[in-house]
Formats: sequence, C-alpha cells, structure tokens
Amino acid sequence: NNSTMTQVDNGLDLCNVNDELKNNSEMVMVAFHQDRKALKHASLELRNDWSFMYQIVTEHGRSLQYASNELKKNRDITLTAVKEDWLALQYTIDEFKDDYEIVMAAVLKDGKALSFASQRLKNDFNIVFTAVLHGGALFNASDELKNNYDIVLEAVKQDGCALEYAADELKNIPKIVKTAIKQHGGALYSASDELKNDYEIVMSAVKCYGRTLEYASTQMQSNRLIVLEALKTSGRAFQFASEELRSDYEVCYQAINKNGRVLMYASTSLQNNRHLVLIAVNENGKVLKNIVKKYQDDYEIVLTAVKQNGIALQYASRRLQNDYNIVLEAISNNGNVLGFASQFLRNNFRNIVSKTHKKYSTNVYAFISSFLFGLSSFDCLPNSKLSSSQSEKGTTTFIFCIPQSENIELHQNKHLNGLHRLHLLGEEGLLEFKQKVALYAGVRMGSDWRRIHRAAINLRIVSRPLPLFNVSENCKNM
Repeated sequence: NNSTMTQVDNGLDLCNVNDELKNNSEMVMVAFHQDRKALKHASLELRNDWSFMYQIVTEHGRSLQYASNELKKNRDITLTAVKEDWLALQYTIDEFKDDYEIVMAAVLKDGKALSFASQRLKNDFNIVFTAVLHGGALFNASDELKNNYDIVLEAVKQDGCALEYAADELKNIPKIVKTAIKQHGGALYSASDELKNDYEIVMSAVKCYGRTLEYASTQMQSNRLIVLEALKTSGRAFQFASEELRSDYEVCYQAINKNGRVLMYASTSLQNNRHLVLIAVNENGKVLKNIVKKYQDDYEIVLTAVKQNGIALQYASRRLQNDYNIVLEAISNNGNVLGFASQFLRNNFRNIVSKTHKKYSTNVYAFISSFLFGLSSFDCLPNSKLSSSQSEKGTTTFIFCIPQSENIELHQNKHLNGLHRLHLLGEEGLLEFKQKVALYAGVRMGSDWRRIHRAAINLRIVSRPLPLFNVSENCKNM
C-alpha cells in the first residue's frame, strides 16, 4: 500500500526495510525504478521468481546480474536480457556464452559483446563478421579470423585503427592498408615496413593527417612532395621531416606559417634567419621563448610577438622589457603581463600612460558605475575639472572630461542606473568610452567589464577603495 511505499524514498533504502518488504514485488519494483542497484537488496525468493525477473530484464537487461544463480540458467530470461542490453552477456553462465543464438543477439546490439563470447564463437565467421559490422574490435576475434581477408577488410572499413590487430600478412596487402588509411590516416602506423615506403600509400596518409609522416619510412620522410603535403594539414609534421628538408627554406616557411613553434626543429641556419623568425612569432608570439637570443632583443620581432600574445613579454630581453611601447602593446593584448615589465615601468606605468597618451583622450564624459566595478553607487561630475572627492558611500569617480561647452544633462550626486546614464552618451560616445577604458586597463576591446576590472587591478590603476585617475587632456593636475 501507499504508506508502505513511502518507506523507500531512495531505491537503495530497500536495504533498511524488513524482510517482508524486501519480498514485496511492488515495493521492490518501486525501489528498482528509483535505483537499479536496489534489486540486489531484494529477497532471494523474489530474485528467483521467473515472472518478476522477466519483467525486470525486459526493462533493464543488465539487471540479470542480480537474478538468482538458478534463474541465470534459464535460457529465455538470458536471451531477453541480452536482447535488451548486450552487456548482460557478461553475467550469463558459460553455457550461454557458447550459445550461438544468445551471442548473435548480443553482437547485433553491439559488436563489443564478442569479448564475452566463448573461444569457439570467437572463431565463428558469422559471429565475428557480424561483430565487426556493429563496431566490434578485431582484437576480440581468434587468431585464425584475424588472418581472414574479408573480416579484416570489413573491420578496417569500420575503424582504420583495427589494422593494428590484423595478422602481419594482411598488413602488407595494399587494398586493406589503403582502406584503413582512408578511414583513419593514423593507420599507417600499423602498416608493414614495405608499405610505409610506398609513395601512394604514404601520400594518402599524410593527406588525411599530416602528422602520420612520423610513421613513414626514412625515404618518404626525405621526399619533398610528401613533406609539403603533410604540412598542409599539420605544421607539426615538420619535426618528422628529414634533416635535409628541415634545412630547406621553402619547407620551413610552409611549416611555420602553419605552426610557428616548429621553428625550433629547423636547422641552425634557418633559426638564424630573421625573416623566418618574424613569421614564426607573428603566428605564435610564445615562439619568442625558443628563438636565438639576439632576436629576443630585436625590437620589431619582440613587438610582433607581444602583439600576437602578450605573454611573450616574459621572453623579451631586459632592455625591451623596459621599453614603454613594447610593454603597452603587451598589456593591450593581455592585461595580466605587467609583472614581466621592468621594475621602473611597473612602478610608473600609470603616470606614463596619462602623460604620454594624451592623443588617446576623448571628448566623452563618463564614470564607472556598479556594472563595472561592482559598486553600489556612483557620483557624476558634470564639468571638465579634475576632482578626487568621494561620495558619502565611498564611491570614487572615474572621469573622462568634456569641454564645458558640451551640453549633456547629468545631475551631480544622483544615483541612477549606470547603464542608463552611459546610454546618454549615445552609441559613438559609449564606444569611445569603452575604447579608453580598455586602453587604460590594458585589455582588448570586446572584453567584458569584469576582465577590464581585473586587468586594471593588476596594473595598479585601481584598487579598493578605487583611486581617482584620469586620461583626458582636458583635465588638469595629472
């Protein structure tokens, strides 16, 4: 009854009820629907009940594991279970793992069920062929069938990497290897040494996936056309090219255009080629870490690197870590890299920005409100004079000043929604406002305000409480 059912709020609570309830089919069924594992706490009598367990395995075949040992010998129960869930085959008795109909039913659900079949059925052509058609791994088949042309061909059609489990004799058959490579380029790894030296087969593999050049023969790794084709899909294939080709300018050029990091695998002479270094850092700024030291002190190369990835600043020479333009570009890309700048720039960055970049000033009046720094209120100062006063609530104003001739109706000390007040600036004014905040905070336009805030804190531009700062040429006392 319902009062009894409420004693099981969670299926596994069935273990705590009395034996009478554990033998109650309705109670156990409720628990089973809440948690499949609850069935193990049912009474042995119930788990030996044919009609009850038949209903269970019809819904969830794997629950055959909880049936009584006597009931697991029942063929109808077992067949019903594996038809519902192929994994039920692992819980059957050995006799049924050698039953053709039961195993066929399982591999029709999923070929991987072959792993639970008897050795006799793992050597049965129809069972194994059906298994590979339904995603079964070839490694579960008998050694005899791993050497069967039709079965292996079908297996590599489903999964090219299944070539690994084929007999060595079949790994040397071009049609099988080509079929495997077409399905997965990495299948070249399992091909015979003879076919790893076959131009057509290797070319097919690198077209699918360039890094398979790693598994090609030394002769193919020295073939210029093969290597250039591999580089079209993977710049990292360059590291597997022959030493001669890693000294080839055109090959290296193609590689670093795809992946700048592979410059480290080029010959010493090419690593010293300034043009190639410039291309590499333009593709990946962090390449600056591994280039020749003299180029870590090259202004153009370092500037290109930090524009691509601000983190590259940490690999620049001490001289360039003290260069204002380099550091500004780096933090414009990543506001968290100021710590890699020289001590002088870290200590004076705020003053340098405000004095040097007046050209970035804008005739926009705005303020940071709660949506930017998480504050509860803000003040507005509707004039062009710099003020460092704080509101009673401790909110400090971030100002972009405008000429007094501009007529924007903003009310001093009126706490309104920040988004609404910024809307008064208009689309162009708001865009300029965002650009200046992003510039001063050292992050890219398009970043969310939280990131701008974090970057500003890292730059020591703001803290809590927020100090007033200004980047407008119209403001005094900078």
